[in-house]
Amino acid sequence: MIHPLPSPTPSAPPAAPPSWRQRWQERRRQGWGPLAYRVLRRALDVSRAGRHLEFHWRQVIAVVPARMRLPPRLARELVVRELVGPAAAPAAHDLASLTALRPAQGLAYAQRFAAGHRAWGAFFGRRLVAFVWLRLGPAEIPSTFGAVWQVSAPLAWIYDLYSDPQVLGAIPHLYAYLRLHPPGESCRWLVGQTEGDNLRSRKAHDRLGYEPVATLWSWRCGRRWWHLSRAHGDHRWRWHSGRGRIPLPLFTAAASRLPGPQLVNPPESCAAPAREPRFWLQCECGRRVELAGDRYRCSCGHELGRRSEGMATVGDPIPYWGEIPQPEMAAVLDRAARAGWREALASLTPELRNYIAGPGRADFQDLVPLPPAARVLDVGAGWGGIAAVLARQYPVVALEGVRERARFIALRGQQEGLSRLTVINGDVHRTPLACGQFDAIVANGILEWAALLDLDSPPQAVQLAFLDRLASLLAPGGVIYVGIENRVGWAELRGALDHSGLPYTSLLPRPLARSVCAHSRRYRAHFNVGYRTYTYTYRGYRDLFAQVGLRIRSTWISPMGYNAPAKLVPLTGSAIRFCQTPRIASPAGAIRWKQSLRRLAAAPALWRWFGSDFAFLLEPAATAASVRLLRDAAPAQRAEAPQPLSESHIA
Repeated sequence: MIHPLPSPTPSAPPAAPPSWRQRWQERRRQGWGPLAYRVLRRALDVSRAGRHLEFHWRQVIAVVPARMRLPPRLARELVVRELVGPAAAPAAHDLASLTALRPAQGLAYAQRFAAGHRAWGAFFGRRLVAFVWLRLGPAEIPSTFGAVWQVSAPLAWIYDLYSDPQVLGAIPHLYAYLRLHPPGESCRWLVGQTEGDNLRSRKAHDRLGYEPVATLWSWRCGRRWWHLSRAHGDHRWRWHSGRGRIPLPLFTAAASRLPGPQLVNPPESCAAPAREPRFWLQCECGRRVELAGDRYRCSCGHELGRRSEGMATVGDPIPYWGEIPQPEMAAVLDRAARAGWREALASLTPELRNYIAGPGRADFQDLVPLPPAARVLDVGAGWGGIAAVLARQYPVVALEGVRERARFIALRGQQEGLSRLTVINGDVHRTPLACGQFDAIVANGILEWAALLDLDSPPQAVQLAFLDRLASLLAPGGVIYVGIENRVGWAELRGALDHSGLPYTSLLPRPLARSVCAHSRRYRAHFNVGYRTYTYTYRGYRDLFAQVGLRIRSTWISPMGYNAPAKLVPLTGSAIRFCQTPRIASPAGAIRWKQSLRRLAAAPALWRWFGSDFAFLLEPAATAASVRLLRDAAPAQRAEAPQPLSESHIA
């Protein structure tokens, strides 16, 4: 049940409203332009001249969906989907939900759907708590001040956004959905307008990555309107009559000549790349061999591998291991080749189908700082649940040692038309990938299994060699994303099955865990001898990463497991307290002891020790140290320092 917000307690009197002097000083700090505009608007409103005269100052803002800057997602109780108009069945459309949240302002909701407008909504359970309206081009949208916005094909005009004030975090969910799922294949950027004196709206859009691309001045005298516009970076002013068309494409085209982020360049997810991404192998002689063609042969005559069945085979595959037996896996591959990979999953359990084809496997990408054309390596790609999602926006190499699973990823990429997905069947230790070519490496649920690739060396030594290999593949400024269990996490304390197939083995000392696993018949893999799938506490991971020169840049707790990163909580006190706070306020007079326990359990030290699963973002420690050195250096010393990293590398 959703309850209203509680009334303020008598012990906490409301703060006094700011005085006129404080408001005046705040306006002065914000600039004279908004202040003068607000004074003029106020004078017209209180005078009789306001009936015949009207003045507006607006800014046209735009952002590329793939370049939105979103805050860290702290909860995913909200579900976003596209709203359905009255053309659907009466029980299926969302008109009643829209009207219940907020009645239509201006054009009725039914008329918007009939005119081709689209809307997306965020739902808390079955209740609509936020929505956003937009219109894809080409279209002409009448404005409230007489003119017509002319929207071309690559644009999407956002004009109505509302959220229930009782629900927290609904607006970021809507924008996160639009970022990952652009409203159209030809959509290159989102465009909207904001009032010149609405500083709160301008700051909110600045934080999201919107940039002003044009300024529009509008005057009304009687019933006649005049408009004057100027694109940012363009010195020409344009007059528009009262019923004239305001060409948004001219504004965005002029903004492309500005320094800084280019708004008109389409994101990689919306436009075809100019050329196919190129990845490289490295021969023993030191030369690089491009991963292209049917055979990968160096000029020295050494053959590194070959391409067959839609994937590159480099080295020998590892023995079969998977969630299903090998004969059943062969049947899945045969059906995937004949009827499609989604049809082939029909015989699997619902949990395994969601693990393979669930849309949220790569939700952590919102938190990883990646440029639009970043090269990504997915180590231990499994069934391709992460690599296939990332390949819609970035060039991705899916590295999988089991041949059957690599073949499934290749079929999946071919049937989905993922031209940026490159599948390699090989082991990360034995695949001679060229060093320094990846901007991001994903090791989701693979670090703990790395010791099974070398049964002769100690497990921790194999894990260190694995991390060192990943660090060597990073380009300057690159990052590594690691998802892994906590050795003493809450799930392990409650008896969740460890990688050994037994509960509580991660809590035991290593020698005792090896003895227990050696005498058990419920081990998960026949070639997995003893206990080699080591996991650690937060401090253990930090020391492990430091031994190979990696530094923890950011840490999140994934309460639902690292394979379901829809809810990632930063390991900070404020974020944990926000996560512990219910999205809907409790009714007045409710029992408060649960809230007290939540506040006590929100200590970062407790989450650091007993959090369920970890999600780490790693970077080379040398890079982090050089950045700090450059930032802290004095101007005279900074001039003598080495050439600093570029902004794209630091990000």
